[in-house]
Amino acid sequence: MENLKENLKNYISSLKTERNLSEKSIKAYNCDLSSLVSWLKENNHTEINHSQITEYIKWLQEKKCLKDSSIKRQYVTLK
Repeated sequence: MENLKENLKNYISSLKTERNLSEKSIKAYNCDLSSLVSWLKENNHTEINHSQITEYIKWLQEKKCLKDSSIKRQYVTLK
């Protein structure tokens, strides 16, 4: 899990330097990806794969009751 957190930190840093995204976009990416990392940890997942992403998206829909637009944004972030 620590490796995943480190990869997240590096990815967010690259969004700033390589993609020149706005602070608002970077915060959204960080929030979405941090939510995924927290969910993985809470559900005792040590790796991430397609089935876990599907499970996560389903959780967002059913448990978090997010709007479709928010779920789509999260999905795009995960791509």
